[in-house]
Amino acid sequence: MQTSTPPLLEAFRAYHPETALFPNSAFDLLPFPDGERPMRVFYGGVLRGRYAVEVARSLGPVTERFPEAEFVVIGDREMFEALPTASKRYYEYMPFEAYLDLMSQCCVSLSPIEALPMRETKSDAKFLDASRAGVLTIASPTIYDRVIEHGVNGLLAPRVEDWAPLLVRALADHDWRGAMARRAWEYVREERTFSDQVALRRDWYIDLWSRRSELNEALMSRVPGLREAVAVRTGAIHQGSLRA
Repeated sequence: MQTSTPPLLEAFRAYHPETALFPNSAFDLLPFPDGERPMRVFYGGVLRGRYAVEVARSLGPVTERFPEAEFVVIGDREMFEALPTASKRYYEYMPFEAYLDLMSQCCVSLSPIEALPMRETKSDAKFLDASRAGVLTIASPTIYDRVIEHGVNGLLAPRVEDWAPLLVRALADHDWRGAMARRAWEYVREERTFSDQVALRRDWYIDLWSRRSELNEALMSRVPGLREAVAVRTGAIHQGSLRA
């Protein structure tokens, strides 16, 4: 088994000793954008619940200060409806590549997530998706305090009332926003690209293959009834082959 976060690694290894950690990574890195970005704010989330709605409602000071700012929302109709502006666009779920392209056309990405049980097991993938394109992330500390250093490579908003002031300043101060986005982009380039994992993954897969008999036997011993189920299935396949 392979997983992408340390909390999941710890949880899975209690049941499956052959679990490896490969953090989520960026498959490509766009050139860091030069010049002013469009005043466009991105949000894409699944099942974020009422907390994302509360954050959206809190952004009145942003839309009053920047009525020209456009909000782009994917997949969360309630959050979209709660945004206090008419300058917004909503999209249903779309292919991953289209999502990345839409995000890359924005200057800030919002990632609010409530600190509910098991949420800390989620990955920082949205930070990587934004950073690979030079988009600044404002996020909740849950998950993202593992990767964002506040004011250095992104911004952390612990409370609902923190979101609007941070977004106002990020939109108002191009240089401040750009410096953080650049550091996040450099972090992805230096530490979180998929190419950095190719050799590690290859070596792990080869090692698993070299120990496949040992691992199969350990699995049969660990999971009650699996050996018998495999024997039944193998017998059925063999009988089918004979009839063919």
